[in-house]
Amino acid sequence: MERGKGHGRGMGPKRWRPGAQRYASAILAVVAVAALLAGCAALGAQAPQAGEHPGAGSGGEGAGGAQAAKGASEVAGVSLAADRESYRPGEAITLTVRNDSGAEIQLTGGLGGLKAWRVDGGQRRPWEHGMMETGALVPVPAGQSIQLGPIPAPEEPGEYVLEVHFYHQGGGPAAASVTVRVAP
Repeated sequence: MERGKGHGRGMGPKRWRPGAQRYASAILAVVAVAALLAGCAALGAQAPQAGEHPGAGSGGEGAGGAQAAKGASEVAGVSLAADRESYRPGEAITLTVRNDSGAEIQLTGGLGGLKAWRVDGGQRRPWEHGMMETGALVPVPAGQSIQLGPIPAPEEPGEYVLEVHFYHQGGGPAAASVTVRVAP
Protein backbone atom coordinates (compact mmCIF):
# COMPACT_ATOMS: atom_id res chain seq x y z
CA MET A 1 0.00 0.00 0.00
CA GLU A 2 1.36 3.37 -0.95
CA ARG A 3 1.76 6.03 1.64
CA GLY A 4 0.24 9.22 0.42
CA LYS A 5 -0.02 12.72 1.66
CA GLY A 6 -1.50 12.97 5.13
CA HIS A 7 -0.76 9.40 6.12
CA GLY A 8 2.63 10.11 7.59
CA ARG A 9 3.70 10.33 11.12
CA GLY A 10 1.70 12.74 13.29
CA MET A 11 -1.19 12.99 10.81
CA GLY A 12 -3.48 10.39 12.45
CA PRO A 13 -7.04 11.05 13.64
CA LYS A 14 -7.49 13.75 16.25
CA ARG A 15 -7.61 12.42 19.76
CA TRP A 16 -10.16 13.56 22.34
CA ARG A 17 -8.77 15.33 25.32
CA PRO A 18 -9.67 13.70 28.65
CA GLY A 19 -13.21 14.76 29.68
CA ALA A 20 -14.07 16.22 26.27
CA GLN A 21 -16.19 13.21 25.32
CA ARG A 22 -18.23 13.51 28.51
CA TYR A 23 -18.65 17.23 27.87
CA ALA A 24 -19.87 16.59 24.30
CA SER A 25 -22.29 13.91 25.58
CA ALA A 26 -23.69 16.32 28.16
CA ILE A 27 -24.21 19.02 25.50
CA LEU A 28 -25.98 16.50 23.24
CA ALA A 29 -28.25 15.41 26.12
CA VAL A 30 -29.19 19.02 26.91
CA VAL A 31 -30.00 19.70 23.24
CA ALA A 32 -32.13 16.53 23.05
CA VAL A 33 -34.10 17.46 26.19
CA ALA A 34 -34.62 21.01 24.90
CA ALA A 35 -35.94 19.64 21.58
CA LEU A 36 -38.28 17.28 23.42
CA LEU A 37 -39.62 20.07 25.61
CA ALA A 38 -40.11 22.30 22.58
CA GLY A 39 -42.10 19.54 20.86
CA CYS A 40 -44.26 19.03 23.95
CA ALA A 41 -44.83 22.77 24.23
CA ALA A 42 -46.04 22.81 20.63
CA LEU A 43 -48.70 20.27 21.64
CA GLY A 44 -49.44 22.18 24.83
CA ALA A 45 -48.22 19.26 26.93
CA GLN A 46 -47.42 19.83 30.57
CA ALA A 47 -47.19 17.52 33.54
CA PRO A 48 -50.61 16.50 34.85
CA GLN A 49 -51.72 18.15 38.07
CA ALA A 50 -51.64 15.97 41.16
CA GLY A 51 -54.99 14.55 42.17
CA GLU A 52 -56.63 15.10 38.77
CA HIS A 53 -58.45 12.05 37.50
CA PRO A 54 -61.77 11.85 35.75
CA GLY A 55 -64.84 10.46 37.42
CA ALA A 56 -67.54 8.67 35.50
CA GLY A 57 -71.21 9.18 34.87
CA SER A 58 -73.88 7.97 32.53
CA GLY A 59 -77.07 9.01 30.89
CA GLY A 60 -78.41 10.32 27.62
CA GLU A 61 -80.31 8.81 24.77
CA GLY A 62 -78.46 7.08 21.92
CA ALA A 63 -79.57 6.17 18.42
CA GLY A 64 -82.24 3.54 18.07
CA GLY A 65 -83.64 4.07 21.56
CA ALA A 66 -80.72 2.31 23.32
CA GLN A 67 -79.21 4.10 26.29
CA ALA A 68 -75.77 5.47 25.46
CA ALA A 69 -73.25 5.71 28.27
CA LYS A 70 -71.64 9.14 28.63
CA GLY A 71 -68.59 9.79 30.72
CA ALA A 72 -66.39 12.41 32.32
CA SER A 73 -63.30 14.26 31.13
CA GLU A 74 -60.47 16.32 32.57
CA VAL A 75 -60.94 18.86 29.74
CA ALA A 76 -64.15 20.85 29.25
CA GLY A 77 -65.69 20.09 25.87
CA VAL A 78 -63.99 16.71 25.38
CA SER A 79 -66.22 13.72 26.03
CA LEU A 80 -66.11 9.95 25.77
CA ALA A 81 -69.28 7.95 25.20
CA ALA A 82 -70.07 4.28 24.64
CA ASP A 83 -72.78 3.30 22.17
CA ARG A 84 -74.75 1.63 25.00
CA GLU A 85 -74.75 1.40 28.80
CA SER A 86 -74.90 -2.39 29.04
CA TYR A 87 -73.31 -5.25 27.08
CA ARG A 88 -73.22 -9.03 27.13
CA PRO A 89 -69.80 -10.72 27.44
CA GLY A 90 -67.87 -10.51 24.15
CA GLU A 91 -70.29 -8.05 22.57
CA ALA A 92 -68.76 -5.17 20.57
CA ILE A 93 -68.29 -1.86 22.41
CA THR A 94 -67.90 1.23 20.21
CA LEU A 95 -66.54 4.36 21.88
CA THR A 96 -66.90 7.90 20.55
CA VAL A 97 -64.55 10.74 21.48
CA ARG A 98 -66.20 14.12 20.87
CA ASN A 99 -64.08 17.28 20.80
CA ASP A 100 -66.04 20.48 21.46
CA SER A 101 -63.10 22.12 23.26
CA GLY A 102 -62.41 24.75 20.58
CA ALA A 103 -58.93 23.36 19.76
CA GLU A 104 -57.59 20.17 18.22
CA ILE A 105 -56.78 17.28 20.55
CA GLN A 106 -54.53 14.32 19.77
CA LEU A 107 -55.40 10.84 20.99
CA THR A 108 -52.42 8.77 22.12
CA GLY A 109 -52.84 5.95 19.62
CA GLY A 110 -55.49 4.33 17.46
CA LEU A 111 -57.54 3.42 20.54
CA GLY A 112 -56.59 6.56 22.45
CA GLY A 113 -54.25 4.65 24.75
CA LEU A 114 -57.31 2.81 26.05
CA LYS A 115 -57.03 1.66 29.66
CA ALA A 116 -59.77 -0.25 31.43
CA TRP A 117 -60.61 -1.35 34.96
CA ARG A 118 -63.24 -3.58 36.53
CA VAL A 119 -64.82 -1.78 39.49
CA ASP A 120 -65.35 -4.23 42.32
CA GLY A 121 -66.35 -3.03 45.80
CA GLY A 122 -64.94 0.43 45.20
CA GLN A 123 -61.61 -0.98 44.03
CA ARG A 124 -60.31 -0.92 40.46
CA ARG A 125 -58.76 -4.05 38.95
CA PRO A 126 -57.03 -3.60 35.57
CA TRP A 127 -58.71 -5.30 32.62
CA GLU A 128 -56.69 -6.03 29.49
CA HIS A 129 -58.85 -5.46 26.41
CA GLY A 130 -56.43 -7.39 24.18
CA MET A 131 -56.66 -4.96 21.27
CA MET A 132 -53.55 -3.89 19.34
CA GLU A 133 -52.64 -0.22 19.89
CA THR A 134 -50.66 2.01 17.54
CA GLY A 135 -48.13 4.54 18.79
CA ALA A 136 -49.15 7.30 16.38
CA LEU A 137 -51.03 10.36 17.64
CA VAL A 138 -54.54 10.61 16.18
CA PRO A 139 -55.80 14.18 15.68
CA VAL A 140 -59.42 15.08 16.48
CA PRO A 141 -60.16 18.60 15.18
CA ALA A 142 -62.36 20.96 17.20
CA GLY A 143 -66.06 20.33 16.60
CA GLN A 144 -65.53 16.76 15.40
CA SER A 145 -65.68 13.27 16.80
CA ILE A 146 -63.98 9.95 16.15
CA GLN A 147 -65.12 6.40 16.80
CA LEU A 148 -62.83 3.89 18.50
CA GLY A 149 -63.27 0.16 18.35
CA PRO A 150 -65.15 -2.06 18.29
CA ILE A 151 -63.66 -3.53 21.45
CA PRO A 152 -65.01 -6.85 22.76
CA ALA A 153 -66.79 -6.52 26.10
CA PRO A 154 -65.12 -8.35 29.01
CA GLU A 155 -66.11 -11.96 29.64
CA GLU A 156 -66.60 -11.34 33.37
CA PRO A 157 -69.87 -9.53 34.24
CA GLY A 158 -69.57 -6.32 36.24
CA GLU A 159 -68.99 -2.58 35.99
CA TYR A 160 -66.02 -1.33 33.94
CA VAL A 161 -64.38 2.08 33.55
CA LEU A 162 -62.91 2.68 30.09
CA GLU A 163 -60.47 5.58 29.75
CA VAL A 164 -58.80 7.18 26.71
CA HIS A 165 -55.81 9.53 26.83
CA PHE A 166 -55.08 12.61 24.73
CA TYR A 167 -53.04 15.80 24.47
CA HIS A 168 -54.67 19.21 24.28
CA GLN A 169 -53.51 22.80 23.90
CA GLY A 170 -52.86 24.64 27.13
CA GLY A 171 -52.90 21.68 29.47
CA GLY A 172 -51.03 18.69 28.16
CA PRO A 173 -51.91 15.06 28.79
CA ALA A 174 -55.46 14.38 29.92
CA ALA A 175 -58.03 11.58 30.02
CA ALA A 176 -61.73 11.02 29.45
CA SER A 177 -63.63 8.04 30.82
CA VAL A 178 -66.95 6.24 30.61
CA THR A 179 -68.51 3.51 32.75
CA VAL A 180 -70.25 0.52 31.15
CA ARG A 181 -71.86 -2.62 32.56
CA VAL A 182 -71.40 -6.18 31.41
CA ALA A 183 -74.42 -8.31 32.26
CA PRO A 184 -74.51 -12.13 32.23
